[in-house]
Order: sequence, then C-alpha cells, then structure tokens
Amino acid sequence: MFKNLNPFFVLIIVCVIIVEGDKESAILYDASDPIVILDYTNFETAVNNRSTAWFVEYYFHWCGHCQRFAPTFKSFSSNINDWSDIVQVGVINCADEKNSDPCNGVRPVPAIKYFSLSEETGKKINMSSHSTEVEIRQRLIDELHKDHQSGQRSYWPDIAPYSGDASEDWEEVLPPPVNYQLFLFEGNDSYLGTEVILDLHKMTSLQIRRVTNDNEPLQRKYDVTTFPALVVLDRAGRVIPVELLDSTREGITKVIKDFMRSQGLISALGQPTDPKIQVQSNNEVSPAESKHSESIKKSFQDGLYQADLERALKYSLIQEISLTDEFTNDKLQALTIYLEVLANYFPLRKGNSEFLIRLHEIVANETSLTGEIFKNIVTKLQQELSPVFMEHREWTGCKGSAPRFRGFPCGLWTLFHTLTVSYAKDVGDEANPSGVESPSIILGAMYGYIKNFFGCSDCASHFVDMANRRNYSAVMIPDDAILWLWEAHNEVNQRLSSDYTEDPVYPKIQYPSWKHCNTCRHGNTSWNLQEVLHYLKNKYSRIILSNQPVLPESNEFKFQALD
Repeated sequence: MFKNLNPFFVLIIVCVIIVEGDKESAILYDASDPIVILDYTNFETAVNNRSTAWFVEYYFHWCGHCQRFAPTFKSFSSNINDWSDIVQVGVINCADEKNSDPCNGVRPVPAIKYFSLSEETGKKINMSSHSTEVEIRQRLIDELHKDHQSGQRSYWPDIAPYSGDASEDWEEVLPPPVNYQLFLFEGNDSYLGTEVILDLHKMTSLQIRRVTNDNEPLQRKYDVTTFPALVVLDRAGRVIPVELLDSTREGITKVIKDFMRSQGLISALGQPTDPKIQVQSNNEVSPAESKHSESIKKSFQDGLYQADLERALKYSLIQEISLTDEFTNDKLQALTIYLEVLANYFPLRKGNSEFLIRLHEIVANETSLTGEIFKNIVTKLQQELSPVFMEHREWTGCKGSAPRFRGFPCGLWTLFHTLTVSYAKDVGDEANPSGVESPSIILGAMYGYIKNFFGCSDCASHFVDMANRRNYSAVMIPDDAILWLWEAHNEVNQRLSSDYTEDPVYPKIQYPSWKHCNTCRHGNTSWNLQEVLHYLKNKYSRIILSNQPVLPESNEFKFQALD
C-alpha cells in the first residue's frame, strides 16, 4: 500500500492511525480532572444505582460552547470536592454513539441534570448559556436543600436554617463528638452558610448551623447587627471570641480552621457514612494521549470527500435527531423538510439511494414521533437496504488536529454547501423554476435543522439570529442560495477567528484562500462573486469517493465549525 510513498509521509499516516483512533469519550475532560467521566459502561452502576446525589453535565466534544464551558465546570467541580460524599460530579460525551441511551432526550448541550436521592429520574437544571461557576454552585445548593428536606440521608449535615431561640440548652442538644457549636448569621437569600457547612462537614468536632436574619431572638442574644457574622460556642454555651475579617466563603472557612487548629482539633476529620464512589470508564483517555494528536500537523487537498458527507449525514440522524425526546409539530415539520431535501439532493454515490427516499416517506406520514422511534426506523432501513453508507468511521477533509476540533460542525457546513450546489445543478439558473421548490427550501432545511436539532445551544442561537438577519427565506435564485451560504459561513469564521474553539492548525480565515482560488478576489480587496460562485460549484460537485486521506500539502484553511 505504501511502497511508492515517501517513508516520512508513511510514518505520519501510521502515527495518525495508531494514536487517534476513535477515542472521543473523554476529549474535553480526562482522568486528571476532579470529575467522574461517565459513559455507557458505568452510567447505570454509578448514577442510576446511586448512593449519593449526582450532578452531571452532558456535552458534545465538538460543540464550541461546551468547549468554552469545560474550564468553568472543571473549576466548579474542584471547588466542591469536599462535598463528594454528598454529591458526585460527572460528565458524559453525547457525541459518542455508544452513549445514546444515557443521553437520550437531553438537548441542547451543554446541559446539566441533577439526580436526587429522593427521585428516580434526573432533573434538568435551567442555566443561562454563559453561567458562571458561582451560579452553577448555587443551583446545585438549591437542589441539595430540596433533597435535604426529604430526609433521605441521615449522615448529611444539617443545611436548613436554624429555627431555635435564645433559650436553647446547648449541652443537651449537641451530639457527643461535638466540642463547639458555630452559628453563621446571614441573609435569607444567602448561600454562604450552606457552602461553609458543606466545606467543613467532615470535621466531627464542631457543628455549624445557618441562622438567617429572620431569627431575631438569636440575633438579640448574641448581639448580631451585621451580616454575615460568626458566633462560636463551647458545649456550655459560652461565647468564644473569634474575629471575622474576611466575610467570604474562603475567609470564613479559614477562620474556622485556624480556630480548630488552635484547639488541637484540626485533624479530627470524620469519615462519611457513604464513601466517595470511584468510577472507572472503559473509554478513558490519558492527558498524554488526548494531547498527542494536537502536535500532528496535517492538511488535506481542497476537496470534497464522500466520507465526510456520509459521516455528517449519519451523525445527524443517529446522534442529533435521535436524541430528541419527543417531536413537537415544529420539529416534525423541520425533520420532514430536512429529509425531503436529503432525498432529492444528497449525493449518496455508492450506497443505496433508496434509503433517504424511504426514510422521508415514512416520516412524512407520521403524526407523532419520538427520537427512539426515529432511531429504530433508521436502523431498520439501514439493515434492509444494506449497504447504505461507505465503511468508514473517520473524518477526512474535516479532521482536526485534535478530536475536539472541527469534525461534525465542519461536516454539516460541507453537507449544506453540497446541497445548495446540487440543487442549482438540478434546476438550473431560473428563479422559482416550475415544479420544484424555491432555493430557500435548502436554506430553510438547514435553518430548521440547526434550530431544532443541532446539539450546541449557543451555536444554534447564533446561526438562527444570523439567518433571520440575512433574510434566508427571501432567496429565490439557486446561485444566490450558494452565495448566501458562503457569506454566512465566512461571517461565522470571522466571529470565531482567534476564538478558544479555533483549531490552531486550521485557522478560521475568509475562504476560499488565495492558494485555492487566486481569481476569487479583485487584487487583495473585494470578492469577485462570479469567480467565487464558479469555485463553489466546482468544489461541491466534484466528490472524492476514496475514504483515504491524501498526503499533507500545507496548513491551509479547511471548512470550519458552526461554533
């Protein structure tokens, strides 16, 4: 196979094949993070058979917003590591087809679910698209309070506001191991007391209770006039002076630890009733493995690969649409239009083209649908009409320098560029040709797909806003649809240039590059639209059927991600 090739290039290809493989389960998170990496092999045991609460993020490794969110979620998890006997933090990559069962119905991403001790199923936590670490922690605390009220676990610390009054006899109510009672006075809407209690709940020599500002008897007894305030009592109820200079979570925790150290009790750490779960994943990737592929500098010719088109199509059907819980009327209509466009214009060159036609016919006659039913329809048709797709699992022209880069978003851009060109070739240049839909059906199919099924929430929102601003539904000429999508793609590239999600090997430039089309610009300034149109038609109608990548040429631009 490699006998006529330069040995250096052979070595590069072999290294890429051996190192990269299909390891996508850990990608944004790895074993060095203070997070449990979940997948289809351990989700049932860890989460569904839980002895602690769980706080789980669902993500797609290619999703730009998920990539930006990952550092925040890692920091959040590290910041509550002392709570691990009460709540475990996990992540699961829903871009991995093997994880479809635990990911079913969780859209869009990144999404967070809280698995309570008192309820069977998980509850989706409503977060804004750019939630901070503090906001995430506060939403978790809200759920822990609800769980605490159910009284399911006696070993949990008491995080409810203290309701006693000034006549309480402390030596009779404190558990035997406790030497000191601490009251942390705070406002009704404060999360500070709960955070400090959870941070220090393994210290058996003290008991910390929250006192909110509506407990006036206790405020009067201990002369509390400002919030937050800390009162330390011994078992006899005597107040021990403690100076609180820093009223933050970290400052209060430090003061308490310093006090316990001064009493010789800092090492008195108790063991929780339920120890922390150590969950192993069969698909974990070491930090060295996950970073290795980033060092491989590679590029492909400026071509259109059948392997990319088919992988993007399969991924959209199995990993995006099939994860929909239940289809509303709008989603069912968007799916029908998407399948209609695919059936008419997708170039399924080698496989059984009847697959897309039959799939569209079946869905068009459905009045209600779920993701699970749709997946069963797709699977059954594939088996009945086999072979449908090329036997290839890797991205070719859309392969990034690391697994989290490019991939499916690049493939989806490529897919719709191809559909606009295929449509124009089929109907010619006439506006509103008789007997066929307007060119806006292609753009409308993309709009409907991204709005209803595209997994990355921020990416979808950006695209929908841009498509409406650019008035996609008013496009009436086939060639204009090709140029509309090209301009939209370049607008996204410009917005994401130098973004955290940008592949350093494939920077997001305004395409086509000078190398790939030296007539597409008037000098170095404005675009020559006729030449750009000629380039796009040529590129997206000449499909390379081979599923093997070509040898490296340069680090030129390839089509970039939606977000």
